[in-house]
Amino acid sequence: MTLKFARFIAYEKLNEYLDSRLHRAGSSSVLPDGITAEWTDKKIYLHQLTYALVYSKSINHGNITVKALSRIFEIIFNTDLSNVHRSRQEMYSQRMTLRI
Repeated sequence: MTLKFARFIAYEKLNEYLDSRLHRAGSSSVLPDGITAEWTDKKIYLHQLTYALVYSKSINHGNITVKALSRIFEIIFNTDLSNVHRSRQEMYSQRMTLRI
């Protein structure tokens, strides 16, 4: 009887631990408690900012990829930037139409 009870307690503690880890992984642990950040403008502007920071070598002395910085912005601003390279094509096409 005590072995079953000990297993039950162990499973309960494991469950609590896993729940806390999942909650922490799902939250924006990058920002301090009580502070939220949400990107409220067009996503293309966030893509442009990402490319500008990467190509100006402003972060990690230029040792960061566009994809890595996009992932950081996804976490900070809780948004989806999965189509980074297509956005680059859109930026160039906008640039070309502005020149014409």
